[in-house]
Amino acid sequence: MNQKIDSQQIIGFAVALAFWWLLLGSIQVAVGVIALVFVHEMGHFIAARSRGISVTMPTFTPFGAYVQTGPSSTIGDEAFIKMAGPLVGGLAALAVLALGYFMGSPLMVRIGSMGVFLNLFNLIPLDPFDGGGIAQVFGRWTVVPGVLAFVYFFFMLAGGNTTNLIFGAFFAFQAYQAYQYRTMQWQSTPRYFHSTPAAKAAIALTYLAVGGTLAWTLLNPGFIPSLLSSVGL
Repeated sequence: MNQKIDSQQIIGFAVALAFWWLLLGSIQVAVGVIALVFVHEMGHFIAARSRGISVTMPTFTPFGAYVQTGPSSTIGDEAFIKMAGPLVGGLAALAVLALGYFMGSPLMVRIGSMGVFLNLFNLIPLDPFDGGGIAQVFGRWTVVPGVLAFVYFFFMLAGGNTTNLIFGAFFAFQAYQAYQYRTMQWQSTPRYFHSTPAAKAAIALTYLAVGGTLAWTLLNPGFIPSLLSSVGL
């Protein structure tokens, strides 16, 4: 796979930047959010390279970004690569959020908060989100909490406005396609989904730690300022 940036990726980046600028009403916020998305995707990139799996540089779309990877040999490898995005991206978002509070910058606080939300959103246990690939380690039944979490994010946490309905419809269609693919994959290559108890435990602990931290930060806006105050910052 091509690991260099090509013209399609440059055009995709420009389109994504224009889209988020229009959506958010601020070029600074759009640039900041896209930078955090890039960090998230580079988490996938680094993880794939560490497992010897081919991977491309990130490609941006108005709905986010993605890297293309070669086939994983097991669901454990796939989960490892997918977990790396929210882990690295979530840490970056938390760092921006903390720095924003420390510097008294509403701009950085807004960017960091959006980064926290986007990385937490990506942990929804439903394909095509990162959490969907991670959850497959534990079985196909995880699609049920995945659908419930998806509905909660779009219609309760984010709000059921027109923009979210458009995003929701797009991702719902992708989720349906991904579910069909997973069904065929479970039927044709069931050994792909075999994982050891130790691997499942490690993935579960990482998922809960990252997701729990991001969720707590998002639902408790005073958490980061209180943490900074407690250490004298």
